[in-house]
Amino acid sequence: MSERQDAIDILNGMILDICVAVEVLRDYEHGDYPKRDDLFRQGIYRLCLQSIILNLAKFTEFCREYGKLIHECCPELTLQKNKMKEALERKKVNDIRSKYIAHNRCDKTKSPLSTQEIDTLLIGVIGSDYAQDFLDWLHPQIASDEDVPESFTGYISLVRDKFACFG
Repeated sequence: MSERQDAIDILNGMILDICVAVEVLRDYEHGDYPKRDDLFRQGIYRLCLQSIILNLAKFTEFCREYGKLIHECCPELTLQKNKMKEALERKKVNDIRSKYIAHNRCDKTKSPLSTQEIDTLLIGVIGSDYAQDFLDWLHPQIASDEDVPESFTGYISLVRDKFACFG
């Protein structure tokens, strides 16, 4: 398989995983699922946010592995790729992936994170206690053409489509 097709397949997986996780959270909040106790709600959020964060971490890896291909196929999207990657690094997406999601213990402290430490990391990624703006940035509910390149899934969809049409 070609490098371009590999990249397209990876982006398709990211788009699917993030969009489904965002929609599950929205559906749950809108009452499309039976309401349960707060612990169940916390579980829904943890499940979906872990999937989202893993895929955001994959994007930073994707940028390292396929940055040259993005620059070749769609140089007009390189600056935005760099900005998104930098934003994810500022949000410490890879830290929460490494310290909580992918491991039982923090490599540095050799102990599990406390609930408060996990909450602090999650709030750092989300940007606040309120997840709606973050979810809208990931995958807008009602996207206009102007919103598409600004949203995360909109951007990676554009890159994927450019890869598919290139050469």
